[in-house]
Amino acid sequence: MNYLERCESHSLRSHPDVQSSIRSNLIGPTGKLVYAGAIDSKASTNPADIAGATNYVTQAIDETAAEKPVSKPVTAAYGCSVKYANAG
Repeated sequence: MNYLERCESHSLRSHPDVQSSIRSNLIGPTGKLVYAGAIDSKASTNPADIAGATNYVTQAIDETAAEKPVSKPVTAAYGCSVKYANAG
């Protein structure tokens, strides 16, 4: 599972599996992960591309709210790669 975890100190702690900076996770009403991946289907920074994109997060929310299984529970995340500095 890829995620950034918020610690009690409100700082962000990295998770070793996080590889890109734009990744959405949706937790369903039972507390289980129901979606993990990209926000939408277009890996683009062009605002004009939004209209033609499938919003995976909205789709997962709608399906979960309708008590249906999420049709795409995992998609490939895209965005900037995450680079970790050496601690010390």
